[in-house]
Amino acid sequence: MKIAGSLNVIAEELLKAVEDNQVTCGELLALEAGPYYAQLLFNRDVIFGEVVSNTYLTGSELLTTAQEGYLLDLGWMAPNARCHSSCERSHPNFHRTWSQGAPSERIVRDLVAAIVSVFMRGEGELLAFIRELRLRLPSHGLPCNH
Repeated sequence: MKIAGSLNVIAEELLKAVEDNQVTCGELLALEAGPYYAQLLFNRDVIFGEVVSNTYLTGSELLTTAQEGYLLDLGWMAPNARCHSSCERSHPNFHRTWSQGAPSERIVRDLVAAIVSVFMRGEGELLAFIRELRLRLPSHGLPCNH
């Protein structure tokens, strides 16, 4: 399911979806603003988040050094950094994890801050919110399915 709307509408829908998925772990949630996206994958103990990096952007869409620095300042890990000490998976995007018990409002704030502060280009720009069924079963603890 994909819906478009204002920041307030999307943030409200995202909050409900985060709360649902902290219980069910059944969906992939994503926010999009033009070519930019941030997404969440829920596992039984850990929530994994990603924000697009220059790996998937071209031309005028490329992130500036300042935008990349701002994502790091917001708590996102740099592309190719390990999400935990035993992670062997490549991470081409900015990423971070939250414990499954993290407050839903904090997760939403972190995701929305990345999209709005770094990627939105103009006042009144619409966001898209996507909810998709996940392809693999959720895992427990780290390493997680991500």
